[in-house]
Amino acid sequence: MQGLEERIPLSIFDQAASNLVINVLLAFSPPTPNNDSMKSALAKALANFPFLTGRLSKADHEDKHPCVILAADACVPVFEANVVGCSELADLHLHEPTAELSKLQPPMEATNQQVMAIQLNRLDCGGLVVALSTNHKVADGQSMSSFLVAWGKVLRGKEIEPLPLHDRSLFAPRDPPVCEFPHERVEFTMERNHVPPVLPKDQPVVNIVVHYSDVFLKKMRETASQASGGDRLTRFQCLAAHVWRKLTVARRLEDTDQKVNIRIAVNGRPRLMFPEEFFGNLVLCTYPSATVKELLQKDGLGHALKAIKDAVGQMDRRYFQSFIDFGELRKGEKLIPAPEVEGELLSPNMEVDSWLTFQFHQIDIGGGSAIYAFSPSWIPVEGVAIFVPASSSKHMGGVDVHLSLLAHQAETFRNIAHSLE
Repeated sequence: MQGLEERIPLSIFDQAASNLVINVLLAFSPPTPNNDSMKSALAKALANFPFLTGRLSKADHEDKHPCVILAADACVPVFEANVVGCSELADLHLHEPTAELSKLQPPMEATNQQVMAIQLNRLDCGGLVVALSTNHKVADGQSMSSFLVAWGKVLRGKEIEPLPLHDRSLFAPRDPPVCEFPHERVEFTMERNHVPPVLPKDQPVVNIVVHYSDVFLKKMRETASQASGGDRLTRFQCLAAHVWRKLTVARRLEDTDQKVNIRIAVNGRPRLMFPEEFFGNLVLCTYPSATVKELLQKDGLGHALKAIKDAVGQMDRRYFQSFIDFGELRKGEKLIPAPEVEGELLSPNMEVDSWLTFQFHQIDIGGGSAIYAFSPSWIPVEGVAIFVPASSSKHMGGVDVHLSLLAHQAETFRNIAHSLE
């Protein structure tokens, strides 16, 4: 019925996620489906992803029951724009990001706590840039990539398969629930009156993209394996350790005995043996740490790798189950996610997010169009690195690292980014 609303409580994993809008740009070369076709397919796809059509309850420290509000007539706001001054996709410089890219994003501030909004940006050449803005409180990256693949399937007249799984009963606590780890100090914080750090006015943030070819990544893994005593290492572990060290060098931190950490998201689906098509948030973060001195010394890569491998290894089924039990024990309490008090300056720490296993490369909107690029939009927070499969015509294969850092550190980072020393 018109006006009826359903309030779906956020899971404990949703509550731990940042109240942050994630902006993604997907550029398609012509020919592309027209806007009416895009919107029609979107509506059909969203029937299987209802949480994306909702809005969040008011976010404040007094809200003890955060939820997604679904109305009977819920929909996703879609904005349409023509990009002035760009006759072709290359003119947008998507691989050389600036704050100008934010103009392609939908105006989330005008959507009344909407979970997701979309802007369709048309170019004179017939190219299309789909800008997707989604609140992290409702879905993680794997879920959103699944949605985008599903939207493309509907556009091509295909069935959505597999269908997303929304069963929150999978988050079953033990009887009785047992909290084995200090989740109230790791995933959440007790610092209700903490004032988060802000960026210095005279030191703006810039975004850079550094490409690592498959050849370099292979050589880097060989070097990393030697540094770690022959351990089996993933591409992500090696690249994360490498970028962590290089950013630490570029920052020129004076206190070499200072402990610094790197925040890494860990997917809980395989650890809890949940189906990959589970939709929502199912990641927790771990915080490998080392001193500045350990990272900068000759065998610093080995230190970084050991810290990362050990920390990720501790995020096992037992840890995730403990977190579910923690949610049961703290049900009804107001919980403040730890990332929400960090502000816009992460230094001396950093965050690394991997999009390497997401399904963006499978997105196909039909009509003969090809995906030209997919990337995060402008990253306003200092110290965030996002690993994305290289998708530009200039670099096929390998990984593009999108990194936000202070302007005066950018040149140093670029100069040392490909050094294995």
